[in-house]
Amino acid sequence: MKSILSFCIIVIAIGSLLVLFPAPLNMLWILKIGITELGYLLVVPLLLFSFISYRYKMKIVATISLIASLIYALPLISAYFISIPLKNHLTFTYGAANMAPTAPLSFSRLLNIGTNYTAQVRNEVYKTIKGQKLEVAIYSDGKPYLKPCVVAVHGGAWSSGDNTMFANFDTYMANKGYVVADVNYQLAPKAIFPAQEHDIMAAIAYLKAHAAEYQIDVNKIFLLGRSAGGQLAGVTAFHLGRSEIKGLICFYTPHDMVWGYSAPGNPMILDSRKVLSAYLGGSLYEASANFFAASPVHQVKDNIPPLLLIHGEGDEMVAYEHNMHLIEKIAKKSVPYYLLSIPFATHGCDYFFQSPSAQLSTFAIEHFLKSYSN
Repeated sequence: MKSILSFCIIVIAIGSLLVLFPAPLNMLWILKIGITELGYLLVVPLLLFSFISYRYKMKIVATISLIASLIYALPLISAYFISIPLKNHLTFTYGAANMAPTAPLSFSRLLNIGTNYTAQVRNEVYKTIKGQKLEVAIYSDGKPYLKPCVVAVHGGAWSSGDNTMFANFDTYMANKGYVVADVNYQLAPKAIFPAQEHDIMAAIAYLKAHAAEYQIDVNKIFLLGRSAGGQLAGVTAFHLGRSEIKGLICFYTPHDMVWGYSAPGNPMILDSRKVLSAYLGGSLYEASANFFAASPVHQVKDNIPPLLLIHGEGDEMVAYEHNMHLIEKIAKKSVPYYLLSIPFATHGCDYFFQSPSAQLSTFAIEHFLKSYSN
């Protein structure tokens, strides 16, 4: 009994190290998403193990279990302290938002307690190119009035992923009175940039042309992208400008492709140079024009829309410093922006919809959308 208990505690305790240190391998990064976002579920069992170990006079094991429980609690504790001033920070940046009373972090939602949301979903072909049909999934509550539209662009290193990856978020936002249009686009290396940006623009044009059918207010279109999708949302929003796009939301986004190639991360997590070369048609030296054209940081103009940036400080896949490069440029413009910085969170931190990072980011997104939808 003692040996089994000791083994379980030590294995779980080793996992807690991913809260404090970067994941060295891609497979461990995937594990880290669960550990940093759902690790609070292990706190009570570890405290119980610590008590049992102490009763068995296994003081070292009891101490390890107690320390591991504290480490697993760190992301939730930090999220709680971020949540306290978050509404005031957002109000200062974007103005007051006409939102229903809600908290940035709900402990009942952490346990998946609450309403399950549903929405009407229809998949429509917005473009056919070289025999490939590109679809947009349109989420709506079906109520007969014009609504703001959030055009969502998925991630996947520009070579994988699809518009079903964050269906829970899309459904939730549809219940909050938005039309969410989650877009599929051509993937690399079969298609290289700017083909993907052209796809996003074609999807927006399609939605505008069918606005009455989908109950979309064409004057209230927002772009939201995650990771690679954030880069596409960024360049599209900056090229279309504030007259076309009311606001831009970017999750853990590579804003500076030139710097990203010059300062690659751990290739065991993601071979970023290989990924960028496949997407942009060659290395930085072979396709430099595309690297600059695809970098939102190099497309900043005076008429760019307001921004909400969301990034985990523990992101091993897309460096947090990308935000600093973009902020340096947009700070010189008269455009509101806010960076929701989440300690301990890694790439894909909002994957589990009820997790601390997902709750904080969803609250910020709702405030942002409400501020510019009125």
